[in-house]
Amino acid sequence: MPIASPAAGATRSMSWAGAAFITCAIITFAIITCAIGLLVTASPADAAKRVALVIGNNAYENVPKLQKAVNDAHAMAGELAKLGFDVVEADDVGRRAMSRALIEIEAKLGSGDTALIYFAGHGFAVDSTNYLLPVDVPVAGPGEEGLVRDASFAASGLSDRLKFNAPK
Repeated sequence: MPIASPAAGATRSMSWAGAAFITCAIITFAIITCAIGLLVTASPADAAKRVALVIGNNAYENVPKLQKAVNDAHAMAGELAKLGFDVVEADDVGRRAMSRALIEIEAKLGSGDTALIYFAGHGFAVDSTNYLLPVDVPVAGPGEEGLVRDASFAASGLSDRLKFNAPK
């Protein structure tokens, strides 16, 4: 299975078990690699309000722990607050807590609002889809890539979710 590493700009073929571990260790989504700006329906200048979800994950259970992702997320949250965003912060969150944080920002959005998601933590790419890893992502063996996909968040899926769930 081709595994793309956007940070390294390379594509590799290897077993899923090796790819999941190596890719998680190589790709660390931080300040410059994964700020997903999600424009729900209006430009920031026209938006009634701005809402941001800022996630920082250091304490991974089954992949290498990180040291600076939470600090990066806190720095970004502070800057976004200065820019007038209503910021929801989530640190060291598993899949369920990430889902709850998404529900929290969805509840704050109205028609014409702007939403932004910032993620600092591990991520990986499979078949041109980027995934954000919660801290409780499981270990996967050969042929179990679906297990990791199901336990992670596709970046494009987050964008779609906010667009389609925004009030009309």
